[in-house]
Amino acid sequence: MIQEKDNMIIRIKYSILIVLYAVLLGCSDDASQIKNNIVKYKIGKYDFDVPLYYHYGEYIKRKHKWPTPSRDRISVNAFLIDAILPEFQPWSSQNASEFVRLGWGNKTLIVIKKKRGRLKTLNEYISFLKNGRRLIKSNKPPRSDGLLHFIDRLSINNVNTERRVDIYVKKDPAPGNYFLIRCNRESKGKTSHPYCKIITDYDENIRVQYSFSKKHLDSWSTLEKNLREKINGFIINN
Repeated sequence: MIQEKDNMIIRIKYSILIVLYAVLLGCSDDASQIKNNIVKYKIGKYDFDVPLYYHYGEYIKRKHKWPTPSRDRISVNAFLIDAILPEFQPWSSQNASEFVRLGWGNKTLIVIKKKRGRLKTLNEYISFLKNGRRLIKSNKPPRSDGLLHFIDRLSINNVNTERRVDIYVKKDPAPGNYFLIRCNRESKGKTSHPYCKIITDYDENIRVQYSFSKKHLDSWSTLEKNLREKINGFIINN
């Protein structure tokens, strides 16, 4: 399935940054039987306490057994969690059907990572696309939610509209704040689950990336607010 393939690409991409087996040890059929059901991460100056049920991907990888978290706090460069929109809720018996539904549905895959090295600013990235003649302005009516819509042709010779990517940026972004939305397009005549990915900064040290069904695009500002509140709750020394 397309969504599972996209999820796997994201997980593989960040696997070299994450020390999951040092953080998640052993297995259990029932996480309620695990006394220490908090996964403890450290990224830079921040200590994260993340409930085990946000690690549904690990539950699937371990053949439907919940891993046992280490009692130690482990330093990582990034970690991945799974949740249900719009409130970014972890797996529970009440929403379990959402996690197994075909396609993205209301699921989201979140990567929280340390910013490393010199990264392009948003203006530099947009200039890079423009200089490569990849970026064109959308001819659709202006959005009323403060987003500017562009189209990334991916290459200057790309005339296949199905391979084009929709890009959204804030019309009036806060100074120094990175916020970018990339959405793929539905393939005609094929089974497809169009999705969007938001890349944004939690602060000058932490970058957050999360993917979700394109149907949630119009709720981007609510998602941003809810995710920031959720991350604030994970951090115990903020």
